[in-house]
Amino acid sequence: YRGLFELSMNGMVITEPGTFTIREVNEAFSQLVGQDKDGLVDTPFLGLVDEPNRKRLQVGLAVIADRGQGTMSDIQLVQANGHKIYVDMSINFIHIDDAHFVQITCRDVTVQRELQLQLERIAQTDSLTGLLNKNMFQPRIENAVSRAVKAGEPLTLLLLDLDNFKNCNDTYG
Repeated sequence: YRGLFELSMNGMVITEPGTFTIREVNEAFSQLVGQDKDGLVDTPFLGLVDEPNRKRLQVGLAVIADRGQGTMSDIQLVQANGHKIYVDMSINFIHIDDAHFVQITCRDVTVQRELQLQLERIAQTDSLTGLLNKNMFQPRIENAVSRAVKAGEPLTLLLLDLDNFKNCNDTYG
C-alpha cells in the first residue's frame, strides 16, 4: 500500500478526520501545490483551499463523512506561488480498528476547467464588443420583465442606434 500511495500520479493526502490536519502527502501532491512534503505535514488541508471554495468543501466533507466516501469537483487549491488550480477530489473516511483518517486524492483538472470557462465565455459574448450576446440577453430581459411585473414597477429598455455602425460591423465583423 505504501508503494501505491507514494507512486500514484494523483496527489494524495492523509488527514485527521475532524480537523483535516495533514499527516502525510505523496510526492504528486507536493508537486501539485508546489510545497515541500515535510512543510505540508501538520498544516490544515483547508488552508490550501481557495477561500471561496473552502465553505463548499467543508459542507461536502460533512456530507461525505456520513457516507464514508464521495467525490467533489472543481475545488480550487492555492499553490505556494499563489497560482490557483482546479482539482477533482475523491475522499474516503477510513476506520480500521482504532485508527481513523481521511484519504483525499486530487486530480488536476485545471486545463479542462479553463477550456470549459473559455468556451462558456465564447458562447455567451460577442467576440467584437465583449458584450453579452442575444442568447444571454433574452433570458435576462425576460427575468427583468417578470420582476417588474411582480413588483408592479415600470421597466425601461434603452436602445441606441449608432450612425454608420454598419461600416464598422461589415469591416470588423
